[in-house]
Amino acid sequence: MIKLRSSRGSVKMCFGGILAGLAGIYFAVLSFQSYTENSWPQATATVDSVSVDEWKAHRAGMRYQADVSYHFTVGNERFSSYSKLESFATKEQAENEARSYPAGKTLKISYDPRDPDKTTVRPGLTFISHGGTAVFFFLLGSVMYFWGTFERYRYVNRPKHSFSDKSSNFGP
Repeated sequence: MIKLRSSRGSVKMCFGGILAGLAGIYFAVLSFQSYTENSWPQATATVDSVSVDEWKAHRAGMRYQADVSYHFTVGNERFSSYSKLESFATKEQAENEARSYPAGKTLKISYDPRDPDKTTVRPGLTFISHGGTAVFFFLLGSVMYFWGTFERYRYVNRPKHSFSDKSSNFGP
């Protein structure tokens, strides 16, 4: 009995590769946005308050994150904003992070000169994580797409078997 490979798996592999490539593009855009934060001007801000928020991550369980609210002045105009800091697996870790930003503390922030309401305490922090994720998805997508294309090529160019061949061992 001759068993032929199906081409459905290779089509799914190519489609998965395209989706992974699109995810890579998404993370590359996020990475570029966080990279541009490095060129934003800086200002001195004063911490107004800090809080710890908890939220449920899909597979990681509960996550905790410190949110810092602050105000700063650009020219003669006062702005208020906030930044979400790194998320942690335990509430204690997030509270330790929050303690390093007591009310009244001054800190350097970066702000978008076109929209000073957009600020960050740690410019470019997410550049590395988003950039690494983008590279991972680009590589994964490339491997999946080219593997699927190779398998499809092998399926289309497989040897053709003739069942009407008289020299076969299927009977007299």
